[in-house]
Amino acid sequence: CLKSLDIKTYTEKDGLMEKVVNYILEDREGRIWLATGNGLSCYTGNRFKNYTKENGLISHLINGLMEDRQGNIWVTTSEGLSIFSPPTGVFTNYTTKNGLPGNVLFQSFQTADGTVWIAYKKGAVLCREGKFYPPPVQVPSQVFDLQEDTGGEMWFATDTGLYRYNREISRLTRYTTRQGLPNDTVYEI
Repeated sequence: CLKSLDIKTYTEKDGLMEKVVNYILEDREGRIWLATGNGLSCYTGNRFKNYTKENGLISHLINGLMEDRQGNIWVTTSEGLSIFSPPTGVFTNYTTKNGLPGNVLFQSFQTADGTVWIAYKKGAVLCREGKFYPPPVQVPSQVFDLQEDTGGEMWFATDTGLYRYNREISRLTRYTTRQGLPNDTVYEI
């Protein structure tokens, strides 16, 4: 089966920002976004376009990527948040000066109601219309990743286990090696 796949490897020689990639996202237009420690690369199918601080990106060290419903690319970094508008080519940046509770961000996720949850070093934060709010429940750990399941419950990958938040009854449940996880540190859902 794998012998029939045509696999192409891309490197810096092809225009990729860096060979170590932290996260990959395919957007609705079919572009491939690659988060690296040196900036953001976008592969359009025939070439790479690279973005750095010089282009308005808030930091070279990118931890995560997410596309929102409007087609904007949310870039979570070690120095804050950059939201990139592909049609305009402009980054809008946010840090603690704009209301973020911390600048070391890991991942973001847009829920069914349109709210964006952002994982950061001391928990999670919500973003609605460019403003930041504390979530209805605070996860008492460093949050690396978060997702909403089909039932509307939020899941958090942390350094102290996996957490599930049931919004209907406002209950936070923690899962660790005691409940069968292979490790209490969970980086991705």
